[in-house]
Amino acid sequence: MGFERTALFRKIEFDCEFSGSIVFTFATERPGESMTVRKQQLLAATNGRDTVTVGLPGHARGHLYRVSLGGTAAVARIFGARIYAKVMDGGSRTGWQWYPIPVEPTSLGWQTIPLKIVPTAPEFTTIALKIVPTPPEFSTLRLPMRESPPVGVWIDLPLDE
Repeated sequence: MGFERTALFRKIEFDCEFSGSIVFTFATERPGESMTVRKQQLLAATNGRDTVTVGLPGHARGHLYRVSLGGTAAVARIFGARIYAKVMDGGSRTGWQWYPIPVEPTSLGWQTIPLKIVPTAPEFTTIALKIVPTPPEFSTLRLPMRESPPVGVWIDLPLDE
């Protein structure tokens, strides 16, 4: 999502239901020009549908922002989300306001899918690997290579059988 002008971000609020712990990640493109994670936090399971608010650090600003929720052992249902931001308008500044974050609605017929995963055998054990360190006299070696032919020229390569 994004803003036409640079915005400062203070917090995000989710209308949600989490069956277990969920990893929240928030990224912006400023300062700098690449999307960088500004906050990552583990959110606890909710007791049914609830409102979860996450505070953002003071340096969270930018035109663009990316919000993600993920995890491997929990289901997250997001009913709505909004971000509390202040848009910088040249020399003047607007006040802090809530801006909606578009959320695709969860289908009413959603369900978990059982996966057939074969359990690990009880006799499974770990093994220690012996890794020999690279010797100090290690050096690179140039391999003899023919030049690549011009584009569109076919060459026959012998096949080992």
